[in-house]
Amino acid sequence: MSRQRRWLARVFARSERVVTRKIGSELVLVPLADHGADLDSIFNLQGVAPCIWDLLDGKRSGEAIVDAIVEQYDVARSRAAADYVELLETLDDLGFAAVQKAGRARRAARARNGRRAAARARRTGSGRAGRRRPLAARGRR
Repeated sequence: MSRQRRWLARVFARSERVVTRKIGSELVLVPLADHGADLDSIFNLQGVAPCIWDLLDGKRSGEAIVDAIVEQYDVARSRAAADYVELLETLDDLGFAAVQKAGRARRAARARNGRRAAARARRTGSGRAGRRRPLAARGRR
């Protein structure tokens, strides 16, 4: 698998340790230090980079993000893919974005669905949805 394909197959999420602010057409990234912002390491994103940053939600693969860029901007897919990979390599090196593990995304989705089922049960008054019996009560074989 080529280097570019590996980057496009991965799912990235923005770091929670970075604060962003939009100023005009630029997006300013400020990494958080232990006790506030690290003002010596401010970065700004221009052009298509702010769009890529917004799409790094931990759910979309690089392929999906490149597809969105091609739809939104008048750019060739090969150029959009190259820009995406270049930006993600930089963000990854800086610790501003991290690869999401597939299992973590699935667990988060299951947790959301479980919370929805529990809320639905509270609204409808059926106390059984979203609850599981303890392991000892289920019987083990």
